[in-house]
Amino acid sequence: MSRLSPAVQAALRAATISEDGLTLTLDGQLDRKVYQATAKAIEALGGRWNRKAGAHLFQTNARDVLARVLDGEALPKKNPLAFFATPDELARQIVNAVADLDGVRVLEPSAGTGALADVLREYGAQVDVIELDDTRRAHLQGAGYRVVGTDFLTFTPSEPYPVIVMNPPFRSEDDAQAYIAHIEHAWTHCLAPGGTLVAIAPSGFTFRQDRRAAAFREFVEQHGEFGLNDEGSFTESGTGVQTATVYVRKPAEEAVMPAKKASSKNTDQPSHTDFQQMVKETREKMNAQPKGGRKAKAAPAAALKVTASSDADRPFPVSEAQLEAAIAEPAPAPAPGPILNTDQLNWLPVTALVASPLNPRKKFPQDALDSLANSIAAKGLMQNLVGRVMPGADTVEVIAGGRRLRALTRLHDTGRLPGGYLVPVRVQDMTDLDALMLAVAENSERADVEPLEEADAFVEMIRLGASVEDIALRFKCSARVVEKRLVLADGLGDDGRELLDSRAISISQAQVIAQTSGPLRSHVITAAKRGESVKSLQSLIARSTFLVDRAKFDVAASGLEVIEDLFSSEPARFADPKAALALQLDWAEARKAELSTKKEQFFVEVRKVNDSYLQLPYDTYTTYDAPNSIFGTVIIVSTITGEVSEKRCARTADVKSARAKEQAKERAQTASEATGSGGGAIRKSGWVDAHEARATALRAALVGDHKRTVALTILSTLQAQPVTLRGSLDHAQPVPIPTGLARLREIDAKVGGQLGVNDHHLSKRPITKKFGYDNDGVEVLPYLDLLMTLSLEDLLDVQSVLIAQAVGGWTDHNPMHAPYAFVTRLAADTGATVQMRLTDAHLKAYPRDRLIELAEDAGIAEGHGVKNGHISTLTTNTEIRAAILQHADALAARGYVPPLARFPEVAVPQATPTAAD
Repeated sequence: MSRLSPAVQAALRAATISEDGLTLTLDGQLDRKVYQATAKAIEALGGRWNRKAGAHLFQTNARDVLARVLDGEALPKKNPLAFFATPDELARQIVNAVADLDGVRVLEPSAGTGALADVLREYGAQVDVIELDDTRRAHLQGAGYRVVGTDFLTFTPSEPYPVIVMNPPFRSEDDAQAYIAHIEHAWTHCLAPGGTLVAIAPSGFTFRQDRRAAAFREFVEQHGEFGLNDEGSFTESGTGVQTATVYVRKPAEEAVMPAKKASSKNTDQPSHTDFQQMVKETREKMNAQPKGGRKAKAAPAAALKVTASSDADRPFPVSEAQLEAAIAEPAPAPAPGPILNTDQLNWLPVTALVASPLNPRKKFPQDALDSLANSIAAKGLMQNLVGRVMPGADTVEVIAGGRRLRALTRLHDTGRLPGGYLVPVRVQDMTDLDALMLAVAENSERADVEPLEEADAFVEMIRLGASVEDIALRFKCSARVVEKRLVLADGLGDDGRELLDSRAISISQAQVIAQTSGPLRSHVITAAKRGESVKSLQSLIARSTFLVDRAKFDVAASGLEVIEDLFSSEPARFADPKAALALQLDWAEARKAELSTKKEQFFVEVRKVNDSYLQLPYDTYTTYDAPNSIFGTVIIVSTITGEVSEKRCARTADVKSARAKEQAKERAQTASEATGSGGGAIRKSGWVDAHEARATALRAALVGDHKRTVALTILSTLQAQPVTLRGSLDHAQPVPIPTGLARLREIDAKVGGQLGVNDHHLSKRPITKKFGYDNDGVEVLPYLDLLMTLSLEDLLDVQSVLIAQAVGGWTDHNPMHAPYAFVTRLAADTGATVQMRLTDAHLKAYPRDRLIELAEDAGIAEGHGVKNGHISTLTTNTEIRAAILQHADALAARGYVPPLARFPEVAVPQATPTAAD
């Protein structure tokens, strides 16, 4: 391990670390080699570059690790424990695939910074974690996790875990397949029988042929399955390794166990050597009625009748009298104890036994039954059954041992059982509730019961008189788990059950579906089938249901029915959402009336939205860029969820109106400043006419003014480009220069028309030739050669026309302004004279008061054929314009220019001595 160089230490000391310690930003521009060394050090310390943030991101506080290496501690190896955090999306997919985790003990043995643990805890699991790295372990402790170990491979829990979810190290320094060792240790030493293990692993085991990988692949296929994750799913975590997710389930203790030697308490099918002793012991127990014990109901006569053609047909050579002596009198029922207590047994033929309809397990896979039947045929039955006798029945109803009974029946029906084969059955009195609880418990201990089967059994227990607390105590789970199972059974429905049975949805998704009904249920089921997470489904419900806690009205006084499932943890909702919405809207109208009395409200509206999102349409309302005087309140009511929100905003129509008034006021002020008098605003077209008239005059004055145009060219080259001196003719306004074009045509004639004069009357470019930025100069040379054939005088004239075209511009998007100071000064220097003939199109831009003002300025307001004396007596603007236009030719002849088109008067500075002087 190396230590930091002085340059890298200096760069790290100058870096900025965020308040939470998770973001490190380097200061300034570092030398390339220093930066590379610094970045490498940061990565070794656990940082990762994030382009979007423009910084290195840490998953733990960077200050702690940085302080150690800056104090002289050696730089750690980059990721020595092969830690790659689980991406959030993958973590949620994994956890969502596990059965209901609410209240379940779960181990995360390679917890890192808690990526998987956080999601597990979000789903209600009680998470224990293990982490080898000191810094990450401290982070987990700070996050409130129960850390139960450091080195997982040396950890053995006092009580195995029902669920283990892990992202183990993919490799280590001494083991290229370290993940296999971690998963094997979890399976062997930490996972409870019947438990589930989910692990992320490199995908190499799915195709590699070495012995270890092949054995691990066989193990996974035997106990579960695996699925490949998306390529690149771990890229952001620092590795491009393709991964797979392994799902395996540890077998519960099966009914068929390895054969044992006979003992004084043997539950195997009795052998000939110990049968007589067993009969003797049984008789003694039957004759000794235990204190306080209940007498068991006798086995039915049909069950006691044993038929056999000979002793050889039995699994052991005993007489029928011996058998009858052993079972004729029922044994007293033992005190309540383990369900597999075999102290009191009756030996009954298979045909005397029937499966109990109370068995919660409804599915019996053919392969599993065949395997169990083959084991019984080869080794004998290793465990007794438990049953009861119903009144009036001549058979024993098997409560515990339904799978074994089905396997025995299959052997019997196929002739693989010896004639007269007897089955050990403990017969005892049981109520339906006792029997159901026994059956569920027995199935849970032997093999996993489907959650829905368990849920149906819990519902039946409630019907038979059990309480939620009774069930929770009997099956060692929380009351909340029982409540959720009851809701699941009651609300899932046939379509939901079918999806759950086919594994199209998870149990957690099914639990959410069970809370819904009507159209909402269809939306939730569709979303679940698309793979939406449980959290997304819950959010969908919240967005699509009128919950009681959203009501603004008095719910108790309303008399509306509220749906509040006894066992549901979901919020209460209204049975009649339409009626609830009507009351909510009444409340909104009352609130509107209340707010309308307040001065700060320019308006108050109630707005209904057919959506769960309470948003205002941006094209109708705005919350910014508007004067406070026009702000009001919109009361938004969702017709789907009933949710209400009050938004302070302004209506865009009001904003536009206020803005138009303000702009009109500003334009009127600008017009007054330009004309030197008061009055209304002049429209845009009138301003453009005025700018064009001034530009024409100024550009014409510059043509041939060689000294000034050379100076302007120099300014343009130096990029001194005010809006009135364009650096490119592409941005100049197309105001023609007749005198300039005439001079260009004279020069063009000298070079045989090769100059490229543009004859368009409104062109921005007097010369059509244009060169692009990507030109390498080859095309420029011929034109340069052409220009060099001209005289200096001709070149200066060409230059004056081109630079003149770039002068005298205005702001296109808002031309309602006086000429800029640069233009005004050039006009004064050149003596530019504006010529403008009044037209009806120009006068239409003037309001009435401005028309009268223009007439007075031109000296035509009185007389000159105007009836009743003054022009202001005319009724309409059209009449006023017509009266003015009667004098248009005369005004133009005497050089009259309306005030709007005139150049403002400026003081021309005294001429400075020239170089020639």
